[in-house]
Amino acid sequence: MGPDIGERAAARGLTVGAPRAWSLLAPVDVSAVQAELWHEGYFAGRGEPSIPTELVTRCRDAIALVLEDGAPTVAAFAFDAPWELQALLADHADAALDGSAVLLPAFWAWQLTADEPRGWAPHRDRPDQALDHRGAPQSISLWVALTDASPDNGCMYVVPAPLDVQYQNPNASAEVLHVQCVRALPARAGAVLGWTSALLHWGGIARAGVAGRASISFEYQTARRPPPSFPLDWMPTLSERRTLIAQQWAQYAHIHEQPPERQARLAAVLDALGL
Repeated sequence: MGPDIGERAAARGLTVGAPRAWSLLAPVDVSAVQAELWHEGYFAGRGEPSIPTELVTRCRDAIALVLEDGAPTVAAFAFDAPWELQALLADHADAALDGSAVLLPAFWAWQLTADEPRGWAPHRDRPDQALDHRGAPQSISLWVALTDASPDNGCMYVVPAPLDVQYQNPNASAEVLHVQCVRALPARAGAVLGWTSALLHWGGIARAGVAGRASISFEYQTARRPPPSFPLDWMPTLSERRTLIAQQWAQYAHIHEQPPERQARLAAVLDALGL
């Protein structure tokens, strides 16, 4: 029998309960984020990296380790690295929500593989909570590429707000009405993309023989909306992580479409990591 997941994690520099602080590669351009988000419903800049390469690698390794043990990708949130990354996204979240962002209990990680080459199907995160009466963003998602993401390996796709007749409808469907309006969002590893919770978006499918992209995301809302929510610098305890991971598994069951037996592997990995 090979080394357990704790030993393999330590060999890759992954920690559980001993987080460290990081710095962005460059300051967030607040005016650019706000202008693009308000007009397009998303921001991508040029898809250039904002997150340090070492932290990107640790998050990607966390996902790979839990997959090696048969657990779903959400088990990677047992490690410190995803939460260290979340703390680093504070400036992006505050830029998008005009300085009033708080963290929602909503997150996931992806690694497209030959067996599971597709990202999540077209959807809107929270269309009934996304915008105020002026159309200003009230809740958003921040998505970080952990590998380069392209149309070949399953990058994100969106329908920009000006091309989406349902964008401001709180009861909008997830139907792609006009395929000519679809826009691909390629990004380099470490790039941060964001969109309002009203934006129609989805993950692509990796071409056969091409390594699928890995990514991670968190959701945020303005502090003016009611809880549950957490401060941007919040670092969950190990027991809180376990509770949150179980919550994600349940609340996204309709879209992650993973078999029930994966839940047993999820529990086993969390046990092995001391959660």
